[in-house]
Amino acid sequence: MRKLLLLVLSLAAGALMTVFVFMSGFYKHLFSLGAVLIGIYVFKTYETKGPKIAFIVLTLIFSFLLPPTYVLIAYANGWYVPPQFLEGVE
Repeated sequence: MRKLLLLVLSLAAGALMTVFVFMSGFYKHLFSLGAVLIGIYVFKTYETKGPKIAFIVLTLIFSFLLPPTYVLIAYANGWYVPPQFLEGVE
């Protein structure tokens, strides 16, 4: 159960960092703060180094995989995509 919680928290932190990348203005920092708060929770909850390292690695993986996934889905469905993410397309 603890592994599943770690995976969900990593996914949530990665998703918040993805939203941070796509937003502009002041509100983007609230999503970054949310990811930091999740990280603080994980580091307080888990005592050993293994889950902490796994959280960092999984969060980085999710934060690198979720933006291109969103861009592909949004472009295919005609949703808004920030122009800087469409360089080289078309």
